[in-house]
Amino acid sequence: MPQVQETTDKPWLERGWLLLGYIVVSVFLGWLLAMLVGQKAFLPIITALLIYPVFANRVMQGRLGAAAGWAMVWAVAMTVVGILFTIIWPRLFTGEWAGRVDQAVERGGEYTKSMFVWIATGIGAESDPSRFIPVHLRNLGMFTLASLISGGALGLAFGAVQLNLMNFYVGMFTSYSHQPLLAAFLAWPPYAIMRVVGYILLATGLSTPAICWATKRCIPWKKASRFFLLGLALTLLDILVKWLVAPLWREILIGLAPSFAGGIS
Repeated sequence: MPQVQETTDKPWLERGWLLLGYIVVSVFLGWLLAMLVGQKAFLPIITALLIYPVFANRVMQGRLGAAAGWAMVWAVAMTVVGILFTIIWPRLFTGEWAGRVDQAVERGGEYTKSMFVWIATGIGAESDPSRFIPVHLRNLGMFTLASLISGGALGLAFGAVQLNLMNFYVGMFTSYSHQPLLAAFLAWPPYAIMRVVGYILLATGLSTPAICWATKRCIPWKKASRFFLLGLALTLLDILVKWLVAPLWREILIGLAPSFAGGIS
């Protein structure tokens, strides 16, 4: 009697390489669609919507580490693709189309200008605790509430806004640097990376109540609280590290783009 072979097929959400390809391609297509649409709200919404099923699937299974891990992969993909679009798109197109990146990134030009002024002069919110701490705490409060009420979906969208803002600045800074590859890495300071990781861990822990309510598949709060507390600790530590490191990091950025030392036009 012939034996029946057990299938080893897995859903695509469980296949690592396929899932990695999905994330990279979806982020790229999200950016491409945003260039065509030219609306600032479109990019963070579409990129968050495309990763959320992966994130929520892992949370529903109680695999919070996997949910956070794939969200971090998504953040890396957002960073690489965002920087590349910021650098390459204006070189491929002229006129109105060349400005589509700026149109797609909320406050991209404004934030970049403020960062360039800070790098050139040392004056700006980046190294002024009295200015950046209230902003950080406000964003933390908004992110926490958004993640809690939406099962993490709005938290990912909020995070996408912040990622796009930072990546636009990094792409623009890289264009001015005589060492563009190194600049693409170092223009992201360590405290900003801590904040991204902290936000992802926060979103993971805070997503559980709403997902539990919607699906009736609940995660013990003790397990979820570990992600919440670690994320909160990282976002608060980010403030201290930024306070101490930002002036030193500015010197590194000046070394990567010496023309900034004389001021910018």
